[in-house]
Amino acid sequence: LFPFVKGIGPTPLPRPVRMYFYFGEPIDTKRFGKDAEDEAKRFALRDETRDAVEAGITYLRKYRRQDLKKDLLPRVLLQLKEFVAERRKS
Repeated sequence: LFPFVKGIGPTPLPRPVRMYFYFGEPIDTKRFGKDAEDEAKRFALRDETRDAVEAGITYLRKYRRQDLKKDLLPRVLLQLKEFVAERRKS
């Protein structure tokens, strides 16, 4: 079975919505040394990585909820409103 694609109407064309990307700070692994056999160090690194990824996802979800231009129609209407305001100033 193919996955159900939710595109424009019944087509697989992607919807014109914004995509959000977040690149967090690098996680310094030097403090763990080269001892990959130390289970406590591996779990500490795993937990730190998981926490950093979850924090990035939380940040992006909050940002997306507050983004007035995330969907096409509101984005176009807002740009039109800004364009009209600029034209009235001139």
